Amino acid sequence: MKSKVIISLLLVLSQGISHAQTTTMSDNVMFSTTQQSIWGPGNAYVSDIDVPLFNVPWNTSFGPVGGITNVGYGFGSWGGQISAGTWGNIGARFYMKGITAGYVDVDYPIQADITYPSANTIDRGTWVTVNTDYNVTNGWALNSSPPSMGETALEMTTNLNAYIHPTVCIGYCTSPNVDVNVNETFPIFKINQYEAIYPGVTGSYTGSCPPPGFGYCTSPTPTGAYTLPAWIKQSGFPVMMPNNGLGISGFLDLPTTQTNDYIYGNCLGAFGSKHYVQVGVDLIKFMGNFIPGPVGVVMKNLSNSYSIGPVNFTYNLFSSTLQLNLHNQHQFNFCPNVEGTFNFPVPLNFEEVDPISGAILETGFSQSATVDLGNDLRVEYPCNYEFADVDMNYNIKNEDNFTSHIYDSLALDFIIEALQFDLSLNSFQLFPGIWISPVCASIPYPCGTWSKPWKICWKTVCVPPVGFWLIPPINIPGFSIGTGGPLISIPFSLANFKYDWYQGTYPLGGFTAQNGGTFTLDAMEYSASATGLDVDCKGDATGEMTATVVNGVAPFTFTWPDGTITNSATQSSTNSNLLAGYNYVTIEDANNCQVVT
Repeated sequence: MKSKVIISLLLVLSQGISHAQTTTMSDNVMFSTTQQSIWGPGNAYVSDIDVPLFNVPWNTSFGPVGGITNVGYGFGSWGGQISAGTWGNIGARFYMKGITAGYVDVDYPIQADITYPSANTIDRGTWVTVNTDYNVTNGWALNSSPPSMGETALEMTTNLNAYIHPTVCIGYCTSPNVDVNVNETFPIFKINQYEAIYPGVTGSYTGSCPPPGFGYCTSPTPTGAYTLPAWIKQSGFPVMMPNNGLGISGFLDLPTTQTNDYIYGNCLGAFGSKHYVQVGVDLIKFMGNFIPGPVGVVMKNLSNSYSIGPVNFTYNLFSSTLQLNLHNQHQFNFCPNVEGTFNFPVPLNFEEVDPISGAILETGFSQSATVDLGNDLRVEYPCNYEFADVDMNYNIKNEDNFTSHIYDSLALDFIIEALQFDLSLNSFQLFPGIWISPVCASIPYPCGTWSKPWKICWKTVCVPPVGFWLIPPINIPGFSIGTGGPLISIPFSLANFKYDWYQGTYPLGGFTAQNGGTFTLDAMEYSASATGLDVDCKGDATGEMTATVVNGVAPFTFTWPDGTITNSATQSSTNSNLLAGYNYVTIEDANNCQVVT
């Protein structure tokens, strides 16, 4: 009894190993697409961008303060009073318009693995599981072409109103009032794909202000000359903006951001960042160049630097600087699902199954079945096929698989600085000195010997023996004194945010289906045989027939010619009540597959 149990276990184990045998077919497939828009599906393009950065109002005044008295007796009025105030607002706006194009190209090579039961391991009529998977192979790429540049600009709007109304009375009264009204929009910079444009100054003149052909001019310099405003146009990026007297400095470039691609799992990514704008605007100096009269002169000279010979002097009584930094960033992600299409010789029942949860995702009855690689395909193998050739096709699933995020990171800071004084003197030579060099000559002298009593020798004599400084050089050492920086420095972060040019997820087009290989589902033999014994006497129903089936899935149903139906857990059954003649038995297994013998 113990040996029978062991044999039974061995048979079961042997049968499990046989059914667990699998074969894997690997298909190497390349998917590629080019010139796909980064702005969404089809011919989408980015909308114009208009970002208000800030708008700061103010309104303050005082006075009148002081007093004026009429002393009478013909002496008139004496005293003084003053009132002053300022109101307005300052704002800035950043905009982009007319930005088009921009593409990505994708190479997506994969190895698809189709794992199926090995030959002669499939019971006919049973459900067969085919495992699928894939991995990205070498040669992948996600390359981007930056968009064509329309126009990018930063504008400042200033509405400045100020007044100082003093009244001074010394017997009689006078009021040298000062009124300022500035309402201007100042383009700080503009960039297009051909050139950068920003305000600057050129030349100087001493005529009337504004001169012919100019709508405005800068305030006069202390010498009474005016500088002419002009649009500075430069091509060849990046463009450096030197501080040319208007209080603007920095650099301008195109946001032609290049990306570097990378892979994570079966996804491709690409990222790039470019610092393309850095602009500093000394607001006080900038506005001072356009405010007429002495107010403008004072404003634009609150900070300055001078060099006279070796002497350098830098001062800053008060400055307020607006600093803008723009970084353009591109982030692309391509995470597709790859579909495998199984083409059968006949329509079959099939199921797409999640291999982790076991959930059935899709069912059908068709001559082809499409599943996402990574899921399992279960098919009901036909009873009447010894083998079934299955042809494979692959495609990128048409679903949202590409994410495009194009955005700018903007940092806008406002810095107030005051009270900086630095004086330096470069070292220099005041007097080069007088150096006396030796004057040398060769002088003869007698140097006879017993054999040559009249011999003459020569020696060099120098006067003075060595050189010396008659008057040494006079060097003036350099020095530097000052505050070493502003004594007051107050930074404010006005804005620090990002704004999107575009953000969206959509199907990346342009991929075409690719053919794969062919694999064979090869079933085990399913057949039957019979042996028999003749009847005892003519006309008797004593004939015997034993039918045996090869393979198949128990239990079996034997349908005999006399109408008898026998259910058997084994692969053989015997009927001893048959008439003489030709007898056939139909055998059906648990999968409803039939064989006749």
